[in-house]
Amino acid sequence: MRNKNKAFTLLEALVATATIGALIAIIIPAVGKAKETARRAICASNLRQTGIATTSYALDRNGYMPSNASYIGLIHYRDAFGEFKPVDKGNLFTLDYTSELGIFFCPSADNFTPENEEIGIKNWGNGFVQSSYLYKNKPRKTNMLVNSNTATINDFEPNESLGVDYNISPQKNQNHNLEFFNRLNLDTSVNGFNDNEGILPSDLPYKTIFHLVENK
Repeated sequence: MRNKNKAFTLLEALVATATIGALIAIIIPAVGKAKETARRAICASNLRQTGIATTSYALDRNGYMPSNASYIGLIHYRDAFGEFKPVDKGNLFTLDYTSELGIFFCPSADNFTPENEEIGIKNWGNGFVQSSYLYKNKPRKTNMLVNSNTATINDFEPNESLGVDYNISPQKNQNHNLEFFNRLNLDTSVNGFNDNEGILPSDLPYKTIFHLVENK
């Protein structure tokens, strides 16, 4: 009696291989998109928690914001005496307004920059730590780099933002590949924007960024 089981022909094998390849080509981008969607949600949560912590800090200090650093985004630096200490939003962690250091790092930030969460946590206490977000500590009517006591959170206009999902690192790989950004509003809500028009191009001066995102 003849064996009814037949081996695959070369043509059938090629068809099967092509089918599998086509399915992989469909599935992999979909998985990548789903992961990025999750990262955007985590990013929004990070900014929202930062906004709540900042507001709590200000309410305990007659509206005054955390002191700001030499440039926005630095949260841990070496002072004039050579000691590493928190600065700007880093004070929110040290003073227990947040227990999560990870809220200062965008999950879509380039893993090879100082803004990476793993590097930031490792360097806390003994090195420079740069957040992957920009934080605004001064309202438009004041110089953002002057002493924090010149303005309080009450001096901000309703449409001004407290933070934006933008990485000032010189590396080309920015948060969300510059295709999307989150904006932290004064009321601690967060808005997400697709950036297909290139509103936040790389190497944009950070003082210009807030003007752009507040006009959306």
